[in-house]
Amino acid sequence: MRIVSFPFNRLAVALLFGILLLTYIPAQDNRVTYIQVLNALVQMNKPGAEKAAIIARLLTKIANQKVGFILTKEKEEDLRNEGATEEILAAIRANSPPLPKPTPTPTPIPTPTPPDFSFYFNRADSSFGKGSFVEALTDYDKVIEMKGDNAVAYLNRGRTHYSLDSMDKALEDYERSIALDPKQSTAYYHRGVLREKKGNRDGAIADYQKAADLDPGNEAAKLGVTRIRDEMAKAVEPEPKSISLGQLSGAVIERCKPIYPEPARRANAFGIVNVNVEIDVNGNILSARAVSGHAFLRGAAEDAARRCKVPPGRWQGKPIPATASIQYRFLPIR
Repeated sequence: MRIVSFPFNRLAVALLFGILLLTYIPAQDNRVTYIQVLNALVQMNKPGAEKAAIIARLLTKIANQKVGFILTKEKEEDLRNEGATEEILAAIRANSPPLPKPTPTPTPIPTPTPPDFSFYFNRADSSFGKGSFVEALTDYDKVIEMKGDNAVAYLNRGRTHYSLDSMDKALEDYERSIALDPKQSTAYYHRGVLREKKGNRDGAIADYQKAADLDPGNEAAKLGVTRIRDEMAKAVEPEPKSISLGQLSGAVIERCKPIYPEPARRANAFGIVNVNVEIDVNGNILSARAVSGHAFLRGAAEDAARRCKVPPGRWQGKPIPATASIQYRFLPIR
């Protein structure tokens, strides 16, 4: 007896498996299956088969019943190897289900980093430099809330309180800064400025001297010691006609802001204007004269200074005329 062997390849296994499936699993619909196409190609390749008629029946069936499988590249290659014509492949391609769309991988949305200590500290310093003391104070409060052992934060908040004429709060912050860092020259200096302003000359001298001892390069502290001692030495002299109050604080300027003049706005003039003023015993501005700054801005600065009401000068507790300077900062137009 002659035993006929058949080639055992991937296509033969798929064909055999498909026949078994068709035998035991009922069809879900009447669409043309991949196995049915393979069977048709096998019949077409048999010797003496009516190839044209088989192709015609297969094309008709595909057109009427559609195709129940996706024509992948691998299936197309297998069908082509079994003798599928371009016409058959085109018909399958036109009537097969569309390839499934790949599920897009969602792009993760990065979580924004919340503002940290440095963010609030830098923004506070920037606001202070621009003269926006209320905004600076809000951020310095946040900085100290986040890191309550930072001596510089207390120092800078104290300077902000000082600029807002909150002397008691400024003194409290200066002393906290010194307690956290006793070797910080700047904190002693600013506490000395505050004590001098409040009339505590002995306390101011002590602070200025301590600042100079910690930092020999602190010339402002050295000058403070010399200036107060000279003033104390001259205390027995006759009452002066007027005294100098130096540069007035930011809170005074906030109460009499200049109006940006139109010619300066058109010329985009900006910068700092220093105005020297004379003050009577009631705190009224008697005269105002701009001594530096853009010419287009000087008039507006002088007008603003004349509207100011400031504390008068005092000599041994008695109000006397005084001189002072006011600095106005005109920001560029954006």
